[in-house]
Amino acid sequence: VLDGKGEAAEAKSNEIMATVMAETILLGWKGTVKFQGQAMEYSKANAEKLLTVPLFRQWVNKMSNDEHAYKVVKDEEDKENL
Repeated sequence: VLDGKGEAAEAKSNEIMATVMAETILLGWKGTVKFQGQAMEYSKANAEKLLTVPLFRQWVNKMSNDEHAYKVVKDEEDKENL
């Protein structure tokens, strides 16, 4: 499916990205999140469901990249202070 082009390939790619990000990046949240009028507690399945929404997945990816960039700078500053 991924070798092809079109909606099926795009849908499969989104599904894979949602699964990977739910297992590696979006590992939890506190409280409930409302999605399409439904309150959702954290679970891997709920994380995957939310991550299939392209704008939400982009936001999570941006936040994780920003956090990574912060950690790299912080680690470099810590080395200088040793």
